[in-house]
Amino acid sequence: MIFKMTGMITSLKNMSHTEKLLLLSVFFLTSFNVVSLICWILIVLISFSNSQSRIKLRSMFPNPVYFLFILLYVFYLVGMLWTENTALGLEDLRIKIPLILFPLLFTVIDLKESSLLNVRISLVYGCLFSIIYCFVISAIRFSGDHQIGNFFYTGFSHLMHPTYFTMYINLAVLMLLDGWLRGIEIPLKKKIGNGVLLFIFISAVIVLSARLAMVTAFFTIAVFVGLEALKQKNFKKLFPVGTIGVVSIVLLSYFFIHLNNRFTQITDVIEKKADPTALKDTVNNVSYNSTTIRIGLLKNGLAIFKEHPWIGVGTGDVIPESVKKLNDEGLHVLALKSKGPHNQYLQTAVTLGVFGLFVLIMCIGWPLIEFLKAKEFLFASFMMIVFFNAIGDTVLRASSLYFFTFFTCFFYRYYLSFTLKKV
Repeated sequence: MIFKMTGMITSLKNMSHTEKLLLLSVFFLTSFNVVSLICWILIVLISFSNSQSRIKLRSMFPNPVYFLFILLYVFYLVGMLWTENTALGLEDLRIKIPLILFPLLFTVIDLKESSLLNVRISLVYGCLFSIIYCFVISAIRFSGDHQIGNFFYTGFSHLMHPTYFTMYINLAVLMLLDGWLRGIEIPLKKKIGNGVLLFIFISAVIVLSARLAMVTAFFTIAVFVGLEALKQKNFKKLFPVGTIGVVSIVLLSYFFIHLNNRFTQITDVIEKKADPTALKDTVNNVSYNSTTIRIGLLKNGLAIFKEHPWIGVGTGDVIPESVKKLNDEGLHVLALKSKGPHNQYLQTAVTLGVFGLFVLIMCIGWPLIEFLKAKEFLFASFMMIVFFNAIGDTVLRASSLYFFTFFTCFFYRYYLSFTLKKV
């Protein structure tokens, strides 16, 4: 596979308006996703102008993944019945509308077999645009204060949280690798071009310094390459290039992490073997880093879940309940930083109880198992990105929700429409 922008622009002439809007929405996902949202709304409106759309809607609920997404939203809706903070609950329901939007969108929209290639191209160049944008902003700031931190973590990620940005780039890397692993012949110049893109993307993953997302990226790349090579039976052909890739990643990681090492926060906690929330804190005498914050919020979330295991605290009460419990225990500094457990599985369990947690796990696990059984390792690797990042962050808020719901619905629709029919 090769991502050639000129070829894509030429083919736009033969695309429908909905296809063009879909590609535009993917391009802006990592930068200005308000544009993406406008595109999705226009797609739905255009699609419903077609009389066939009502017929297509009948297939939405029998689709197991789409049904699970909608069911999860219904659970959050029902969770409003026992929430005490209605305003926060309504805001959460607004944020989670993509759980309904994308099952609807990918039910009524017409996809072609070329749609996967075009979406890949849009995502790759959208990520490249966002990386260049962030680099330029960081370079401008560096020229003013000469702080190397401008090129790392939140100092570099100006468009969204570093974890979410890393997730998008992670998927873009897998998409770049997909054609090469399938053994498609690519001219030398285009191989070099793809190599440059991979170098830029891997470098971006490292400088973003989102630790779990970075480890997940390297893990999913390794798993994807291994499984696809096993499927294509071309280990010998891929071994030399794969070795170069591994060595390059190690060297890049050593260079960038040497300049800005956020993993020391973890080693400090391990070496001290201290409970970071064992002492009662006050606003004036306690300092937390992101690792100790996460540990404290995780423990707090588990304590709340044990008190409300079956139906949770309600859709709008997670943050207020978390803050209240932390303050009751004297952890006032941690309470100021609390937005929930910082773990999507626990966040959903605290909100909706074990039943809501089960539906969330099914939303991720069902397509993952199906993709693995069908040996669709690109799609399966995407689900692994979601699965692991949900352990250390939320995937049902902000840009990560778009990432999770959009690509899950797109990949599953493509899988049902084209891949599964070939089996």
